[in-house]
Amino acid sequence: MSSNHFEIEHFLSLSGESLIDYVEPFVTTGRFDVPDSVYNQLVATLGKLSDEHTVYALELCKLLKQSDFVEIAIDYLSHASANVCCTACRLIESLPLTMVSKESRRRISNVPIVAIYAINPRNSTLVCTGTNQSFIHLLVTKFNS
Repeated sequence: MSSNHFEIEHFLSLSGESLIDYVEPFVTTGRFDVPDSVYNQLVATLGKLSDEHTVYALELCKLLKQSDFVEIAIDYLSHASANVCCTACRLIESLPLTMVSKESRRRISNVPIVAIYAINPRNSTLVCTGTNQSFIHLLVTKFNS
């Protein structure tokens, strides 16, 4: 599908390379239209999405509503998927200091330390890659300095 207009149903129906090919132009170039209504749809489904969809949903949510995004993304700092946790951290870190409230800073400081996992590409097993502690430390250092 080569549309310049984002369609959530199509997004949810894809996986793997097809998902990447469809979503990357929306999150990397800014040349394509993502309707504001997609934000609420993504937020409503975030907890039910695959890890690969969650990564892109977080990216899209930040594009659509930066000011609301941080409150949602904080919850994903303790996600078991290393990809999701890392994406949440990277996106929050990219926000200016003024966009992260005192309450959000407090919430980041109180994110529980959890083990995070990734898929081993050689045998498709789940492997513990460490914890989310360095992500939390990075954000606490940036936003509480």
